[in-house]
Amino acid sequence: MALSFIDSCRVTKVRKEHDSIVFEGALHPEICVGSLPFGGHILAVVISAVQETIKDTPLPDVIHLAAYFLKAGEVGPCEVRVRYIRHGKTFNNLEVQLIQKGATRLTAQFIVGILIEPQLDPISAPPLTLTPASPLYRRTPVGLHPSQAEAIQLPKFLRFRGGLRCAVDKLYDERNRQKAGGANDSSDINKNGVLEYGALLELTHPEDEVTAVTMPIFADMFRSTPVLLTAAEGRTSITEGAGFNWFPTMVLSIEFKHRLPRGPSVARNRVAIYSESRFLTAGRHEVMIEVWTTPPGVLGDARPPLESDWREKMVCLAVSTQMALTMSGLENTKRGNRSSQSTSKL
Repeated sequence: MALSFIDSCRVTKVRKEHDSIVFEGALHPEICVGSLPFGGHILAVVISAVQETIKDTPLPDVIHLAAYFLKAGEVGPCEVRVRYIRHGKTFNNLEVQLIQKGATRLTAQFIVGILIEPQLDPISAPPLTLTPASPLYRRTPVGLHPSQAEAIQLPKFLRFRGGLRCAVDKLYDERNRQKAGGANDSSDINKNGVLEYGALLELTHPEDEVTAVTMPIFADMFRSTPVLLTAAEGRTSITEGAGFNWFPTMVLSIEFKHRLPRGPSVARNRVAIYSESRFLTAGRHEVMIEVWTTPPGVLGDARPPLESDWREKMVCLAVSTQMALTMSGLENTKRGNRSSQSTSKL
């Protein structure tokens, strides 16, 4: 059976402590990059605790979060503390901490409210809502239809690769190479120092679906700026002798745009991601990621016939930004070994 991200991120409420609700969970040994827990998994555990806190309230949806990764997580038990810091009619604000061995590994601020269903009909849409009737309505930037997709092998250092299928939109690989091979045209925003990436990501466990809990898994699965730059310039590695490169997340934010639409028009276990990267300074880089719905169907299966207007029907589920660093896989392994040694001495 494939790895279940949703099961691996479940938490249990254990007590109330002053003005905080305390949950217990764990960072799963398989959801790691190299030797350390995947940042998207750490945040998914935190979202799971927030969802448990707000699920029976009038404002039951996560609208926005900003998470700061203070220290690398470790495989094993964790504690999540959730505290309301403001109550309102439309939005509530919460503060959350993930703690391991007495150290705060992540702190986050959440805004919760009510996510509306996607509004594609201009007649029924509420005021100040862009719909497909407008030429300025954004269509999905990922033009790879699932029927035309070919799954790739994810790298071995992604130890959770069995829980995901990935198909890359090669259009952006070619565009990046064209930009790297020509002069910078500062008058054209599409050529002025922007590296792009697009892909389909599919959860393989039969019970996993696109939810708020799995959203950070998707949002953290883009190709990092140094990787895109290396490929665009025709180089094979970023740093020599590292085995692999590690891009630890420092800050990650997600704004949730819509609920996953109901009905058979979109896949329940698959999204499309599109990312843009602009700056790289001594390894530190920023990325913007859009997470979109995709049509249903099996990857690579041309049945049923492709609908010409399928892109008009897709919806943006979330927009994420993050700041990350560039480090060697050796550093990742070293930190993982330190944490396992400290655990064995307990």
